[in-house]
Amino acid sequence: MGYPYAIYPRTGYGIYGSGSWYHIARSFGCVGTETSIFNCTFQNDYSLSDYTAGVVCSAFPMHVSVRLTNGSHPAEGRVEVYYNNTWGTVCDEGWDIRDANVVCRMLGFPHAIDAKSAAFFGEGAGPVWLSNLQCSGNESDISECSHSGWGVQNCGHNRDIGVVCTEHPQTQDIRLVDGQHPAEGRVEMYNPNTGLYGAIHSSGWDLNVAQVVCRMLGYPYAIYTRRGSGIYGSGSWYSIAYSFGCVGTETSIYNCTFYNYYSSTTYTAAIVCSAFPMSISVRLADGSHPAEGRVEVYYNNTWGTVCDEGWDCDEGWDIKDAHVICRMLGFHHAVDAKSAAFFGEGAGPVWLTNLQCSGNES
Repeated sequence: MGYPYAIYPRTGYGIYGSGSWYHIARSFGCVGTETSIFNCTFQNDYSLSDYTAGVVCSAFPMHVSVRLTNGSHPAEGRVEVYYNNTWGTVCDEGWDIRDANVVCRMLGFPHAIDAKSAAFFGEGAGPVWLSNLQCSGNESDISECSHSGWGVQNCGHNRDIGVVCTEHPQTQDIRLVDGQHPAEGRVEMYNPNTGLYGAIHSSGWDLNVAQVVCRMLGYPYAIYTRRGSGIYGSGSWYSIAYSFGCVGTETSIYNCTFYNYYSSTTYTAAIVCSAFPMSISVRLADGSHPAEGRVEVYYNNTWGTVCDEGWDCDEGWDIKDAHVICRMLGFHHAVDAKSAAFFGEGAGPVWLTNLQCSGNES
């Protein structure tokens, strides 16, 4: 009928009058996303009745206002939602960092760094408007996210959600420190509660997370990750996050799942990013340490391998070629050139064979 959404349904005897009292359908089953009521299930029922259905539609576009209250600074607090002319709260069922990112952007902040639950910023008042909010993290308004329905919940205010937003651009919220060059080092995140940077605990740290961090910092991809005690130094020994879950295609680490972890630790996460364009990228895989492994080449948006034809011979790939590979990865030179899948068989296309370098190429 052209209205953006329903405010509430009405059912009963004589709702908005009874008309002819002659109804033709009942027991509608709709998910709510259908484009037509005829796409829902229903039963035909040609009989007289004065128990009729009505609805109140909104004549205005769906726009939800949010605010933060009871925080120690403007970028944090209990999330309150203005709906149907009333301020209310949101239940923490299903609440995570992706939902928090949407709320922060609605308020003009770049992104969220923490999603609080269990009335962390105190219990609110009024209705609990939303529950089971599920956002991808890219929405511009929480009204675009799926949820249980306005006012449909089974929560008390002891489960009110909160959020901590950052006022910094994302590239300023993460950095690499104590590396030999700018593209490597211990990964640290900014903590707005202290105004300081803290390390990331290396639990769950993998190459997918490293890829996202490298792209955030302007590098094309991650060569490898490092984790352990005192990698690139331990900094303050104060870890603020752990157990990241990234697919590897995210544009920001804040679009991944993670847990805040404010605790002292020396077991920190570190990465080495490539400073070279993806069209001429190489990496080492399956070695026992970062300076060895199967050579893999990125070409045509796909990782592949290199054939050992001519390896250690006058023609094809030899130690001179290996020197070039090692320098591309930031090492001084090669000490050995392995063949016959010494580090295990790779996958994908075999991109190169009979590679011939003088050894001086960059």
